[in-house]
Amino acid sequence: MQSDPSWDLVILESERDELTNLPDEDRERLTAAIWDAAMMKDITKHPAVEPLKDSNLYRAKAGKYRAVMGLVKPTLAVVLVGHRKNVYDDLNTAASRI
Repeated sequence: MQSDPSWDLVILESERDELTNLPDEDRERLTAAIWDAAMMKDITKHPAVEPLKDSNLYRAKAGKYRAVMGLVKPTLAVVLVGHRKNVYDDLNTAASRI
């Protein structure tokens, strides 16, 4: 039995498309990490989630892929999804999407 999420999970449409385009296994793992984090009162307690330095953003990792998320109570917003090599290149854009 699944409990109600602690956060209202919002995935921007553009990032939903990015998730859809990931390889199946990676998409499933990253989606699970995002959902599991949304179920927690303190998302940083999730083993795949860490705060990003000098930012109010967090990242969830699964294999080679990352989801960048912002918290504005009561919402956890997925604002960027991509490969670990270049997902962090657009953090200024991601921060403005919150």
